[in-house]
Amino acid sequence: MSRLATFCLFFVLFGQLCFNAIFYYLHISGVATLVWGCLYLFAANKMARNAGNARFTEIDLLFGACMAYVLFDYLILGESSAGAFYSSFAMFMVGPYFCGRAMGNFFTPDKLRYLYAFAAVMLFLMLFEFARDPSLLSQERLQIFRPEGDARTIAGATDFYIASLYCSTFLVIFLFLILAPKELKPRGIRRIGLYLLAFVSFVIAAVWGSRGGLLALMAVSGMVLLRHVSFRSPKTYLVIVALILFVVGGYYALPPTRQELIQEIPAGLAALGDAACVISGDSVLAHITLYREGIRLFSESPLFGVGASNFGLHFCGDTIEMGGPHSTILHLLSEYGLVGALIWSLWFFSVVLTFKRADRRYEGEQKLMLRIIFLLWLYEFLALQTSGNLYVDYQPYIFTGMLATMTFRRKTLAREAPAGRAAGRPGAILPQL
Repeated sequence: MSRLATFCLFFVLFGQLCFNAIFYYLHISGVATLVWGCLYLFAANKMARNAGNARFTEIDLLFGACMAYVLFDYLILGESSAGAFYSSFAMFMVGPYFCGRAMGNFFTPDKLRYLYAFAAVMLFLMLFEFARDPSLLSQERLQIFRPEGDARTIAGATDFYIASLYCSTFLVIFLFLILAPKELKPRGIRRIGLYLLAFVSFVIAAVWGSRGGLLALMAVSGMVLLRHVSFRSPKTYLVIVALILFVVGGYYALPPTRQELIQEIPAGLAALGDAACVISGDSVLAHITLYREGIRLFSESPLFGVGASNFGLHFCGDTIEMGGPHSTILHLLSEYGLVGALIWSLWFFSVVLTFKRADRRYEGEQKLMLRIIFLLWLYEFLALQTSGNLYVDYQPYIFTGMLATMTFRRKTLAREAPAGRAAGRPGAILPQL
């Protein structure tokens, strides 16, 4: 398989911040979506040619049912322009899923170096920008790689992109060091390098990443620790105390502007009953307004919702085509109602159940990579409850496609592995497709 294709797929998954930096330094704007689409279409096509026969799975069936319902709902109730809807539908929903289906055949531990490389390169570029313009460090919310005079900005929510890259980097290293079989764990200088990269990634995510991404990271990491530690050992309680002290101490070590952003959360929750429509300025109040609007629109039409793509046309703020309430769950309920939510829930739980069946069956490298992808999928799902949009945030579709492929292809490879390389043996190396 082409290394360029692998690079492009990882670029699509984790390279949003790097992508913005390239456009920023080249002074290019207006074609970001087109270039993005070309990247993953090229990569998916290249990988699909090397993937062999693919089985149609229950995840595919339910994904098709979800997409069919989205199309049907838009044709009946949709009010956004056809161009905006169909481009989002193809570019950020259907396309990424099939991209993940192709990529799932080739996700092995050695491919993680692409993620580590993105994190290291972006660290260098961020330090370069801080040296050029130290005032960036005093911003309440970091906006970096932002084209001058562009109010919309290609960078968009920089904190979300920072969290997406560096929370993913920390989580992958954390999972690799905890879940990997002993023979797959790195040793010596490489192990030290991964610890250092994990620490730097966590610091960057804590200082400049989105609060939702950081909370999602802590939730997934906590779930893994609870699942893999023994509470019979006194060391476990020492680790828990150390983690609590680390979190508390880390809060007081944050810059004052970052502490203020965290302090906004309880203040915003206290204003939950306020009927004012706040969609700019205070971030927490704006989020709460959008959540409240999502609940209101759902309550007005609980069975079928207000219609595909219509949230941004019916909420209290200015008209925004393809807008959402910054939560994929509320987005789903407000636009598609209980009927649509039921179909999407079946898809969601099919992913969870398929993963659990495969997790019991696999060992070694197969189990490790399957768990990493599943927990990245779970991280994205949680993070998107504070900033998500069904028509823009494509990462969950890619990860779902990867899981659909990995849960079947790994099983096939396990059956076909030749003698001496049996798939059930820990650390077995997968045969090349």
